[in-house]
Amino acid sequence: MKEFRFAIKNTVPIFFTYLFIGIAFGILMSEAGYGVLLSTASAFFIFAGSMQIVGVDLYVDELRADR
Repeated sequence: MKEFRFAIKNTVPIFFTYLFIGIAFGILMSEAGYGVLLSTASAFFIFAGSMQIVGVDLYVDELRADR
């Protein structure tokens, strides 16, 4: 039981960090006009943390270049 408490104690701060980064990414994708499917796929396939947030700008720039 001590190992479990130790693991939870060390994992919770990292969990909340990823949770808030994920929320920020979802809000940015939503404001950029992208749907849930692309947001989920990006979050699943791009495991680079802040690169997901940079990717939103790249998606938007690519979208503007096509118009």
